[in-house]
Amino acid sequence: QVSDAGNVYGNGVTLGAVALALYAGGARFGDANTREAGIEAARSLLVAYTGVAGLKLAFHRTRPDGGSYSFPSG
Repeated sequence: QVSDAGNVYGNGVTLGAVALALYAGGARFGDANTREAGIEAARSLLVAYTGVAGLKLAFHRTRPDGGSYSFPSG
């Protein structure tokens, strides 16, 4: 389904690879703006994943499928 694309394009490995590619491309071609975009993308991923992991551990909710560490929504 169309909504399944988010499972691939929204996962941490894909987003991290894009951040790294931006940084590497900017460094390779001497484009400071692209290099800085890669750094900011990596920094924002780090902050977001740290916050999400902290919330999941703090709330310790069961996922709808029965797994552990659900993110509280709403």
